[in-house]
Amino acid sequence: MVLQVKESVCERIMHRVGVSLPPAQFIYEVARAYEAIQTANSPPSIIEPRLRCCHSYPVFQQALREGGPAASTLILGCGEGLCGLDDSYARTEWGRAWPNTSKVDSCLLSPPVLWDESRWPKDQYGAIVSHSMVHYVYNLDQYFRLVDRALLPGGTYVMGHEVSARFWLRPELVSATAKLRQDLRGTGRWKRLADPKAYWRRIGKYLHVEEPLDLTAQINLVLRRRLKTTEDVTSEEISRLVEIHRPLEKPCDLQIGRSGFDVDELSRTYFSDYELVWSGSSGFTGFTHPDHLPPHWRERDAELSRRFPNDGVYFSACWRKKT
Repeated sequence: MVLQVKESVCERIMHRVGVSLPPAQFIYEVARAYEAIQTANSPPSIIEPRLRCCHSYPVFQQALREGGPAASTLILGCGEGLCGLDDSYARTEWGRAWPNTSKVDSCLLSPPVLWDESRWPKDQYGAIVSHSMVHYVYNLDQYFRLVDRALLPGGTYVMGHEVSARFWLRPELVSATAKLRQDLRGTGRWKRLADPKAYWRRIGKYLHVEEPLDLTAQINLVLRRRLKTTEDVTSEEISRLVEIHRPLEKPCDLQIGRSGFDVDELSRTYFSDYELVWSGSSGFTGFTHPDHLPPHWRERDAELSRRFPNDGVYFSACWRKKT
């Protein structure tokens, strides 16, 4: 049984904030408000910062190479209401891997576009690529059906840099992540003490200068205007409603989707008529990119990757549709 979004959780939140909508529409409105504020501000504080396109993701790059070239390619990116990356990083990496592709299309997904079959022409593409976006998709059954519709027989689907369910089943990896976060919090405390902004905030408070609203408050202002909400949605609820299938480090009753994805389960559930060409994982000390790790933690990440090569916090995979 594939775990889809638990509508009862959405309905409970809606009841509390005084909104009556279909759960999918409510999720879309919260994500759309998040996206509007996120675009206008600095990186989000209520969930992990967005991926930075300047980083390199070798596992994703290898998945692209293993998939092979294609005469026509569709690069998927998140549009309004999904809140992830656009298609620029995936498009750049595809171009590096296969520079001679003659036709490369893009589709920035938002819920109305996502379910419009006219945007997914049948048997059109030799390759479809998504990067760090499927965990935002509400209806996975419909999404993978449309991917299959648009993909030519013999074509490949590359699902890159998605959250893995396997990571949280390894106590060694979860423990290492907790220790890393503790180390980074200690380092961050000293940085905050040395940050001039902290002292300006104190001066501003003394002079009765209002601080700007935090991200959660700004999102709730948008929701009050659009949906006439009577209570605020909490930061934890926003995080769950935006990143539907992202694992929770500490499970609670706000879990509304999967606890990440598993390559084997995806193969059984959605790719029974496909061959798994290749899969790999990365991030063995949690969501922090290796570029941001202190040297001794990079060594620890590498050591854990040798012990648990398939169990990193992110995975990339490539499937080929059978002819």
